[in-house]
Amino acid sequence: MSVRVIAGLNVITLSLVAVEIELKNGSDDALKDWCQKTPFLKLDSKEKPWKDATEVYQEFAKAVLSL
Repeated sequence: MSVRVIAGLNVITLSLVAVEIELKNGSDDALKDWCQKTPFLKLDSKEKPWKDATEVYQEFAKAVLSL
């Protein structure tokens, strides 16, 4: 392989890694919000708890699909 091919593959790989990092950092807000409401994360959370288990499941499904 020539040096140009290797350099090109490195640039492509680094670009894909940067895109993946940006997607992971910017898209988990819904899941963080869901975790804030669960009783497992914080006792002093100011979020209102859910009414029943179906509402918890629906919000979790929305959060996972937003990823």
